[in-house]
Amino acid sequence: MFEIIYEPSCIPLTIEEGYKKQNELLNKTRFLYTAFEGIKLNHFLDIYPPTLMKGSICLFCNSIYENKEDIELIDNSKDEGNRYIRLKLSNNGKNLIAELVTNLDCFYNEELGGFYKEVNGEIYKYIAYYMYYDGNRYNGYYLDNYNNEVY
Repeated sequence: MFEIIYEPSCIPLTIEEGYKKQNELLNKTRFLYTAFEGIKLNHFLDIYPPTLMKGSICLFCNSIYENKEDIELIDNSKDEGNRYIRLKLSNNGKNLIAELVTNLDCFYNEELGGFYKEVNGEIYKYIAYYMYYDGNRYNGYYLDNYNNEVY
């Protein structure tokens, strides 16, 4: 489960205050260069769904969440087809829960910087990682957010 580590309190009033907040944020996300959008995926064994690694960082609606332990995703659908990783808010916005789903019904939100969807008051964010399950293997690919291309 992801836990909140940074919650925006207000818009900085001065440039100096803005730079101080930015430096605090960068100190908390210093290992982003090793990950895709801050999420570290272990998908070496393609017979299982990927694992979200400890230390992953996720920007969700301008708050930052960190994964404190490895999360092994569970695939409840044994049908062949597409799989996507979805995160949803829980515990009054203090935690994120990761789940594997079969549909990608969302839109890219440039302001929030990700693929989001709202259902019955719950907000979901999809990780830009596409998988196809063919009955015995998960083949995964990253999505290019801007061109909607797989690479």
